[in-house]
Amino acid sequence: MLTIMRRSTRPLPSPPTRLLTAGLLTFVSIVLTGCQTGGTVSTSGSSNAPSPGSSASTLQQATDTVDHAAYAALGYRLNWRGYALMGKRGRVRFFNVFDDGVVVHSDSNIVTLLQPSTGAIRWSRQIGQSIDHFVGETTHNGQLFVASDNELFMLDLNTGETQDKDDLALVVSTPPTVIDPLVIFGAGNGQTLAHNLETGFKLWAYQLQGAIIARPVRIGESVGVVSQTGDVIIIDTVSGSATLRARIFGGLASDPVAGDDAMYVASLDQSIYGFATQGDSWEWRVRTDHPLTEQPTLLNGVLYVGIPGEGLAALDPSASGDRIWTSPDAAGSVVGMQGGDLVVWSRKTTTAFRVDPDTGDVISRATLPDVERMQIRPAVDGDLYTASPTGVVSKFTPRS
Repeated sequence: MLTIMRRSTRPLPSPPTRLLTAGLLTFVSIVLTGCQTGGTVSTSGSSNAPSPGSSASTLQQATDTVDHAAYAALGYRLNWRGYALMGKRGRVRFFNVFDDGVVVHSDSNIVTLLQPSTGAIRWSRQIGQSIDHFVGETTHNGQLFVASDNELFMLDLNTGETQDKDDLALVVSTPPTVIDPLVIFGAGNGQTLAHNLETGFKLWAYQLQGAIIARPVRIGESVGVVSQTGDVIIIDTVSGSATLRARIFGGLASDPVAGDDAMYVASLDQSIYGFATQGDSWEWRVRTDHPLTEQPTLLNGVLYVGIPGEGLAALDPSASGDRIWTSPDAAGSVVGMQGGDLVVWSRKTTTAFRVDPDTGDVISRATLPDVERMQIRPAVDGDLYTASPTGVVSKFTPRS
């Protein structure tokens, strides 16, 4: 067993050039206080506050654009609207809902954290430079991990201040997956990187064939990774040894999903696969007629996959992927359940569906043209969060 002592803190690198870079990257943490629908944002004199003529200020007046009837049909009612700082003509790059806050990352690398209870801005700040390439975020032990392709920033969730920053041993291309004390990435050169939070350096790496762009998925204390040429690996992160090596016939346009002891993949090779954590091939394979691009979801023991030309399919992953039903009237990805029904979101058509989980029948649908991202947290009977392309965030709570 690998035993690693945790450090309480580790100073940033000391060479003068790195200190200068760190100073620029931390910039000024803008601590903001916002208010609910119809309010304004105060920045205690910060020059980064939205001006009366800015897009953020204009969006704050657009509270009457919510289609309340559409959300009521999905089983929700509006709780609040919030407005992330986006930068000039900024668009949403990443949108994530965590227990500790709602995070919006703009394409100019301004990161805003909204209070989940009110939608007020807790803090907003520039991370790195506006031209830097970032790959994603996650939270861990009271910190927000923001990863660029070569650095990992660890921010205090309450203040947005940079508490630590590590250089990465590879140029990475996927969002981070944390399996304490490791952060797992995939890289464009085909390597899977395990970055050790205790030392700040690489612990191990595995070479796969083909670039890795799909997020590594946690399977208990293991991690599963799939490359764009179909190389598949599952690694025991404690021992650092591979427990499965296999190949499929194409890469992914979505991320793998996992249960306690299995990984499921919807591939561009027109197939859905189930993998056990040990072996040299898949446990089962379901063929379709088209490349699969929608994000699969594993919920309450059922695997949901959007299949072009067929609709939303419900599969039994414990029975060789046998189909439970296929719904030709629903499309997209399952984002959660509300009141016992599935909530399905199609980003391509900006349409949400409420679907009977037993039959696949569509109960209601709603066209939401101002929505680009949708998440439900927790996945069963949780709150629904949406984000527009320009950073307008809305929270909806289940209707009683």
